[in-house]
Amino acid sequence: DRDERPELETYYQSPQGHFFIHYDTLGDDAPSQSDLDNSGIPDYVEQAALAADSSRYILTKVMGFIEETDDSDEKYDIYIKSLGSSLWGVTQYESEGSSFIKIRNNYDNMSDFCSNSNELLWLTVAHEFFHAIQYTYRNSSSDSYFREMTSMWFENVFVENCYDFLDFADM
Repeated sequence: DRDERPELETYYQSPQGHFFIHYDTLGDDAPSQSDLDNSGIPDYVEQAALAADSSRYILTKVMGFIEETDDSDEKYDIYIKSLGSSLWGVTQYESEGSSFIKIRNNYDNMSDFCSNSNELLWLTVAHEFFHAIQYTYRNSSSDSYFREMTSMWFENVFVENCYDFLDFADM
């Protein structure tokens, strides 16, 4: 099921209109339904959308990377799900550079170096979206080390005070 697009109950279009954030409102895959701004959309979903719009802006408009390849509806899809205990997110390549992302439905207690679960959501979206841009340049499994290291670098550029990458360092 890692390679397949999930079928989730509903979606939210990001404020910039480029992303569809897919999610369930009930069940194991559903994120928190907390809605402090009473918009009718869970805050978690809104934060994922803002993180996606922001990371896309920084990568393509500020840093000058080429834009990701969209699928047939010209929107980039992010799916919020319950993922395995060690999986933060995944970017799944499909064809001709297109891809989609799956992220966790919460990041509570996921890091010893960053306790803010909203910052962990933002850095995961940024990390995975950088993979989407990388796939647009070329699909190759022979450079996975480079892809991971540069995506972890972008995490730290994007969410400056969240040093989750230190989980991978021998200290």
